[in-house]
Amino acid sequence: MQAFLEKLADLLGVEPDEVQPESRLDSFDEWDSLGALTVVSMIDEDYGVTVMSEELSRLATAGELWLAVQAGPSNPGADDA
Repeated sequence: MQAFLEKLADLLGVEPDEVQPESRLDSFDEWDSLGALTVVSMIDEDYGVTVMSEELSRLATAGELWLAVQAGPSNPGADDA
């Protein structure tokens, strides 16, 4: 989780210690539509997990976002293979 939080901090333009599991995503200045898209792209590239916009809008904290990554692929049809 720590590596994920550090990547998230980097993308949000803050110091690593500013992003904790309980940190609210909307408390960061860079957490706007472009920032969220950048984070979603990093999650897809680094973890192979697609976070859908509907799911992202329900996630309030960095810890909740990490749990979504850990839950695995959420893209439609991922389990149909």
